[in-house]
Amino acid sequence: MTFNSGAITTSPVSVNTSGWYAGTRVVITATGVTIATGGTVSLTDSAITAAYYGVNASGTGVAILNDTNITSGANNGHGVTLATSSTLLMSGGAITTTGANAVGVNLASASSGSLQGAVINSHGHGTNITGASGMVLNNVIITTSGSGAFGVRVDASSTLTMTGGAITTLNTGMGVRVSNTSVAILRDVTIVTNGLLSHGLRPSEGSVMTVSGGAVTTLGNESHGLLAVGGTACVNGIHIITSGSFSYGVALDSSDSFVEMSNSTIEVSGKGSSGILLTGAGRGEVYLANTNITVRGSAEGVILRSGLDTTKILEITGGSIVAGQGGGISVNKENRLLNAATMVSGSTAYDITIKGGATFSGTVALDITSILTGTDAGGNLVEADTPTTVTVNVEGNSTLTGGANFAGAATTTLTLTDSTLTGDLTGSGSATLTVTLDNSVFTGVTTLGGNS
Repeated sequence: MTFNSGAITTSPVSVNTSGWYAGTRVVITATGVTIATGGTVSLTDSAITAAYYGVNASGTGVAILNDTNITSGANNGHGVTLATSSTLLMSGGAITTTGANAVGVNLASASSGSLQGAVINSHGHGTNITGASGMVLNNVIITTSGSGAFGVRVDASSTLTMTGGAITTLNTGMGVRVSNTSVAILRDVTIVTNGLLSHGLRPSEGSVMTVSGGAVTTLGNESHGLLAVGGTACVNGIHIITSGSFSYGVALDSSDSFVEMSNSTIEVSGKGSSGILLTGAGRGEVYLANTNITVRGSAEGVILRSGLDTTKILEITGGSIVAGQGGGISVNKENRLLNAATMVSGSTAYDITIKGGATFSGTVALDITSILTGTDAGGNLVEADTPTTVTVNVEGNSTLTGGANFAGAATTTLTLTDSTLTGDLTGSGSATLTVTLDNSVFTGVTTLGGNS
């Protein structure tokens, strides 16, 4: 065992083979702290200024840091890096990295970390958790400054639990990205992102994200509050704000994605920014309960869109959509140019349920094109017919203000039960439209054409 108090160490601290180093008010320079093969380093009220890694632990090494500050200045030089089932226990203190791609805390190979009341200022990701590792963050403040630097990245069957605290990405970079069957639990976390394609939350590739309380604000263009790409998100009591162009509150794109959101609010104001977007080739499902969506620009409250054989499900219970200049709900099929070898000929189904006293200000607009076009290897035009069905059920004392417009080619069913539709009902094109009113009120003009 080695114990230092008030010492300045100009050489690195290295502990291995179950060794122990403890220090109070110690200043460590040079190459920082290296822990291996079951060694332990415990520092209190100390400082580490390293050229590369501040703390480098492997082989079940343990780092215990209390009110200790770490600074790393090299490119790819992390504040703390752990591998091979190593452990970090940190209370108070700060981690600062200034080199390109330098991560604040990097966990790999089944390592674990617990940070309480610490501050991370990093050029790279604030924390990078991979290789079946686990991280617990309590009241931690994370700020990243580099291009593409995430607040927290969770990958490869790893886990994150974050309670309180805040994440800010000053350059381009997402708040929390969870991928490859990982799990993230966030409670009362505040997230702010800046820059292009800087989404607040992004579950993907079979990962699951659970969020309760807190807020997400994105300021850049094409930066969604929540983007699910083959992932699942369960959200309660969150406030999402986006202000950039084409920055949706919640977006589901590609693969099979699922979002449940309750007791939340979504506010979007940028050009082309809708509250909810369901798009892509995979199955997409969104379930909203007592959630209020406000669109301050000219876009729709909710857009459902797909160009391939797929199913999109939207269920809204209670809450409201205030769409401003845009429609309440818009359903349309993407006009994609597809390679003939990958073109899918099948059916697309949209199922929309509105219930529980939900209110809408904006038109329900369905404009479906069932023919997809593309070119083969020889440049010849080819087409694929994708029959489309749209089912809209409005029930439980819900109110739609703005009417409904059905166009294009689709088999559409609109059923109102114990609800109110105010505005004109129009149908055109080759659509087959069936409208059923059950103990409901319709106020407006009906203009139906085609097969309506």
